[in-house]
Amino acid sequence: MINQNILLEKGKTVVSTINIGSLSEALRGIFVLCMIIALFLGCGEQNLDDPKVREKIIAEAIDEAILQTRSTPSGEDLCYAPNQERPYNGWVKSSSKLYQFQNGKQHGTYISWYENGQKRSEGSYKEGWKEDMWTEWSMNGQIHGNGFYKKGLIENGGALKPQIESGKFDDRTREPLEPLVEETMQEATSESDN
Repeated sequence: MINQNILLEKGKTVVSTINIGSLSEALRGIFVLCMIIALFLGCGEQNLDDPKVREKIIAEAIDEAILQTRSTPSGEDLCYAPNQERPYNGWVKSSSKLYQFQNGKQHGTYISWYENGQKRSEGSYKEGWKEDMWTEWSMNGQIHGNGFYKKGLIENGGALKPQIESGKFDDRTREPLEPLVEETMQEATSESDN
């Protein structure tokens, strides 16, 4: 630590000692605190239920029909925007879905809607797989089900079971190629009740 004498003149000469090392540490602490606050304020979750926010994201998103899937030398499939050398990062849209990509894989928020505008499903992806809490709604807005996913598998009382009967996924979107097991069972039950 460096001590430095500072002379202030205002009618009288005053000698004061300031510990420059402590001042430096205090300023550094204030700077770090300001950066942390800025990070939290700037990186909040976007509320896709807000029509203005959703419209802005949709305007900036790339259409899923133009995404290109390319294999890496290691055999991994990644998505790219047309004429781009780097894997895609950003929002992707279709007529009924809005979701995020990072490094060419689905990563982040995923939301889909029914044709009537009612939310159908919401959750998140991590490195191409369903991850964390997912919620599905029926067409009338009632919650159809919730599930906690880890690497694309749903947890059920601590036991993992495949998300769909066949275990087959679309390679690009990781969406099931067949209906969810629960949907198939409910349809069969509804038909037998009629």
